[in-house]
Amino acid sequence: MIASDYLAGLLQDLLRARMVNLTTETEKDLFEQSSGPLKTLSGRIKLAYALGWIGAGMLADLDLIRKMRNDFAAHSHQSTRFTDRSLKQKCASFKGLRFLSGRALTPRTQFFFAVIALALQLNYLHATSRHPPTGFDPDIEQVVNPDGLE
Repeated sequence: MIASDYLAGLLQDLLRARMVNLTTETEKDLFEQSSGPLKTLSGRIKLAYALGWIGAGMLADLDLIRKMRNDFAAHSHQSTRFTDRSLKQKCASFKGLRFLSGRALTPRTQFFFAVIALALQLNYLHATSRHPPTGFDPDIEQVVNPDGLE
């Protein structure tokens, strides 16, 4: 669960870096309020993908980690292990670990490498991000009468 919280924080950093400068109140409304659209890891993943800030591979891997976190949380009263069939299958399907194919890695090691790879990718995206210019409100007269007709 710590890994998913860490990645959620990195996603939040990326989102903030690529948004216009927000007021503290707006930022809290987006990221901290219980009904905030970007409070959840799922919401942050989906928005980053929808805006083209992460690709399909990162989307799939982040979503897998989110699902694994939920598996661990749902079974917190039981002993959930990386050797459980469901978690082994999820660990074996990380897209970002293709460069390690052919190596005999335990599911725990696969998970560890997937988290590290995603953290590196998110940090890179954050480091190369720039705030966009402030949005603008189009002139309503231009919108209603774009050709300037009388």
